[in-house]
Amino acid sequence: MYCDIENLGTADRYLDEIHELASDIPLFDDLTQQEVELLCRHLDCYGAPRNYPLLKDASERNFLLLILTGWVEVRHTCPEKNFGHRTEIMTGGTIGELSLIDGLPDVPDCITSVPTDFAVLTQEGLNRLLENAPRVGNKVLLALLKQMSRRMRGAHHVAGTSRLY
Repeated sequence: MYCDIENLGTADRYLDEIHELASDIPLFDDLTQQEVELLCRHLDCYGAPRNYPLLKDASERNFLLLILTGWVEVRHTCPEKNFGHRTEIMTGGTIGELSLIDGLPDVPDCITSVPTDFAVLTQEGLNRLLENAPRVGNKVLLALLKQMSRRMRGAHHVAGTSRLY
């Protein structure tokens, strides 16, 4: 998936750091410390340099990115309406919730603004979590739905776009 950048291993290798960030990660809001640890076994971590393209428009994917350090610039464009908008996703933010659920591209270009560490939850990882720990997997799905709902409700505040990230 990200063969040209540093693979840091599974997130359970960084539990101390992740627990320090847990209050800044909405995905973890309703999870206990033990459930976060279980989820971390299903996340692969990577380190990307500044200006690294994490996602490119029109690329197919079915995974979610969780920003652990640094931040990512999301570039929304709509050439038909001569519209452009940039959003920054900071530490604790997620990108690609819809893609994780349906496997379709939903995120515009995403580029690291500074050196950034991030974790990836693939569809296969989510399926394993649902199979091995259904209660935790369902809590993660509910957290994803809440995140998507917040974004959908906030989408009307971005004039001229109906595109969600």
